[in-house]
Amino acid sequence: MEEVKRPFEPALLLEAVLWCFSLIPKSLTVEALVDAIQALRQHDQFAALPAISKSQLEDGLSELGGFLRQLHQGFEERWQLSHEVLGQWFCEQHGQAAALPSLRLSLVPFGAIALPEKATDKEIEQWTENVETENVHYSKLSTELKISVLESLSF
Repeated sequence: MEEVKRPFEPALLLEAVLWCFSLIPKSLTVEALVDAIQALRQHDQFAALPAISKSQLEDGLSELGGFLRQLHQGFEERWQLSHEVLGQWFCEQHGQAAALPSLRLSLVPFGAIALPEKATDKEIEQWTENVETENVHYSKLSTELKISVLESLSF
């Protein structure tokens, strides 16, 4: 958790699905993301997850802040989405890390795609441009929150 830029204590409605937020294209509507979360509730592991409304999801996303962080492993650089970092932390705490790949696959019908772990500068630039220009949620944020999101990008 120290690696995430701001302190964050997951709320119950976000805990089990934090990591999936980053797998959904940023131009996808919040309604479609709510549908994806409802689909996750069908999995036995997430049966206890409460229903989530569009406004709850928007509030949760705006609280998360940053989208991207940079990792250094030896001489190698790679990029990882901070929402996914939080979600991995949650799954590891609950012994569910092995379930991540199958849950990712279950989100494919809802348009799940992530920035590649070893993204090129051009891919990162394109991804960032999409966040700024096509992200429906981002476009509705206050100027202060938009600046916070951009400042939290690690490049």
